[in-house]
Amino acid sequence: MQAGASASLLGLVFVSLSINLSRIIGSRSLPNRALESLLVLFLNLLVSSLFLVPAQSVTALATQIMCLVIATWIAVTLLHISSFRKKDRSMPRRAIASTVLGQLVSFSWALAGVMLFAQGPGAIFWFIPAFLLSYFLGLLNAWVLLVEINR
Repeated sequence: MQAGASASLLGLVFVSLSINLSRIIGSRSLPNRALESLLVLFLNLLVSSLFLVPAQSVTALATQIMCLVIATWIAVTLLHISSFRKKDRSMPRRAIASTVLGQLVSFSWALAGVMLFAQGPGAIFWFIPAFLLSYFLGLLNAWVLLVEINR
């Protein structure tokens, strides 16, 4: 179910991009925001798909998840740094809030992966906040890219 939800939200972000592409490209920070949404929702899709691999050890699963999480965290952090360099200084709260939410998503995924290493299959509940925060970030950015951009 998580993979289906992630794929649906990825589709919504792609629709947002296709409808408002010229306005998004013309913005200083919206291309980074769009890419962040795609990365985070794609991470959801990949992680949920990894859970479907039969007869995989918990250690292998945790290792795969942590590799994906670290790669995504690095990419998202570079996007945030780039956005801050380009950002219009008249809206610093939005930039800070967006960065905090993006880093919180990355932290929740890292925590879930570490707990899977430490606790084994009993740590599955640590993934719930990671999935939910990722969906929230994806929906929030899709809203900005689809609706708020036209205000």
